[in-house]
Amino acid sequence: MPDDKTGGASMVPQAPVYEFIGNVQAPDVFADGASGFHLFQSNVRVTLETVRASHVKGEENKSVRVVIGRLVMPVQGAQALAIGLFDFLKRHGIDVPGVQPGERVQ
Repeated sequence: MPDDKTGGASMVPQAPVYEFIGNVQAPDVFADGASGFHLFQSNVRVTLETVRASHVKGEENKSVRVVIGRLVMPVQGAQALAIGLFDFLKRHGIDVPGVQPGERVQ
């Protein structure tokens, strides 16, 4: 018999809502791209890279790709980031074309 307090609805636990605190001292990270993605133990790992000039004698005009960091997020957070980013870009007039199966995104 349904519980009168819930009207027969199942009690699904709700995720806690946490206060958002903006930290003006949090560092900004600039990356030219993401060079790799890896899924391990329900976490998405994204390797970030940037292009830097070589300052080695004789290679002054050479640029190299350098790993600057890795972003690790739970799958649910990574999904929310991807959807939010695509939505943001679309609202600003930037079309995000679909990726074909087997196609690499660079």
